[in-house]
Amino acid sequence: RTSVRIRRVADFLYEELKRYSAGAASGANSAR
Repeated sequence: RTSVRIRRVADFLYEELKRYSAGAASGANSAR
């Protein structure tokens, strides 16, 4: 089923985005 693969890829991208946004937020906080 392709829908399962798409869901897994979306989940992976979502996790990466969360980690990136968290890292960017912490970086901005430490820069201030």
